[in-house]
Amino acid sequence: MNAMFIVSSFGENRRAVVRAGFILGAFVAVVSAMAQTSLVNPGIYDNATASTRFAARASLEFNPPTRSNLWILGESSTIASEGTRPTNPWASVLGQPQEFELNYNVDTGDIAWSMFGTTLTGNYLKPSDEGLAYLVPLVQVQTPSGASTPNFSEIGDLTVSVNGGPGTNHGSWSHSGNGYELEPIYFTSYDVHTVKVTGFITFDVGSDWIDDINGSLADVTFMTAKAVPEPASMAVIGVGIVALVRRRRK
Repeated sequence: MNAMFIVSSFGENRRAVVRAGFILGAFVAVVSAMAQTSLVNPGIYDNATASTRFAARASLEFNPPTRSNLWILGESSTIASEGTRPTNPWASVLGQPQEFELNYNVDTGDIAWSMFGTTLTGNYLKPSDEGLAYLVPLVQVQTPSGASTPNFSEIGDLTVSVNGGPGTNHGSWSHSGNGYELEPIYFTSYDVHTVKVTGFITFDVGSDWIDDINGSLADVTFMTAKAVPEPASMAVIGVGIVALVRRRRK
């Protein structure tokens, strides 16, 4: 009878450990599926391995309009760009927020970048051993020397939606004068499949300086990095911890 009890008890303990492991693994999967964004580094990436992958850009240039207005830039190359317009399209929209939308399917690499009634499409697959770590909104404005009124650029009402979720509004990024402002928005899960970024871009310059402005732009840049530790190992580690705790109790 004692031997039977020992065997039965061992079997129950083993089944309990397995059940606990499955529960923990399911919990990790659910947390991963609920990927969100945050301004605080979640610590799940080795940021020393972070690399710029692609950026969606709206650019402004006066006299002459030698640059395209919309770009998708992949590392050091151009993935897609709007053809340079024969006349400058910006004068009629200066100081007025212009809606934009950027969609990225991490699994397929498909990108769609829309603004000013134009939609660019492209494709960029991230490295298989890296996750989507964070994005960086950036605005940069050049103000001519001696300008009485600083020129202004803003990404406003920036909202990031992950995996089809409702989205998180991260506010506005603005800058007056030369330079740029940026603050990383981190992904709080390694399991990111789709990202949607929406908001408004506003450029404004003093009317006396229009012919002197060159190089105002707004970017939304995606960064990837390797995980620490690898997410696939988390459930296995959890099972090991549960098993160790139960063994120590015995």
